[in-house]
Amino acid sequence: MLDDNRNTKHLATVKRNQVSILDALSEAGRRSLLERSVAKSYRTGETLWNAGDTPAGLTVVLEGNVRILRGSAERQTIIHSGEAGSTL
Repeated sequence: MLDDNRNTKHLATVKRNQVSILDALSEAGRRSLLERSVAKSYRTGETLWNAGDTPAGLTVVLEGNVRILRGSAERQTIIHSGEAGSTL
């Protein structure tokens, strides 16, 4: 669970980015979701998951950009990209 200060910061970020999938939730619903969420940071080029991995939950991009690639080191194809506010 995130501490109250971080919850407030992440709730403000989620609202500011207007994550459309969260629009249907009430303020209490978003707060409840955030109480169960985990904030993670990744470096450029770091792998979030691999094809075939079991999803661990919904990923919301709070800052930066993400590219989902498929292929080998020699030839990669971008199959999805997202920026702050995107869900994966």
